[in-house]
Amino acid sequence: MDAETRTAFAVLAKLVDDTSQSLQAEMAEMRAETQSMRNEMERGFERVEAATRRNTSTLVGGAAAIAAQSRWAQQRDRLDTKRDRDLREIRARLQKVERALKRRAG
Repeated sequence: MDAETRTAFAVLAKLVDDTSQSLQAEMAEMRAETQSMRNEMERGFERVEAATRRNTSTLVGGAAAIAAQSRWAQQRDRLDTKRDRDLREIRARLQKVERALKRRAG
C-alpha cells in the first residue's frame, strides 16, 4: 500500500471516527431530550389525573348533596301533605261546630 492510500485510509478512518462520535453525541442529546419530554408528559398526566380526581370528587359530592336535598324535599312534601290534610279536617270540624252553635242560637 502506498503512502497516498495510507493517508487516504487514515483520513477516511478519522472521518468515520469523527462521524461516529458526532452521531453518538447527537443520540445522547436526543435521548436526554426524549427523557425530558417524557418527564414533562408524565407531570402533565399527573396534573390531569389530579384535576380529574378533584372534578370527580366534586361531582360525587354534588350528587350526594342533591340526593340529600331530594330526600329532604320528599320528607318535607310528606309532612306538608299531612299538615294540609290535618288542617282540612280541623276546618271541617270547626265548620260543623259553628253550624251546630248557629242552630242552637237561632
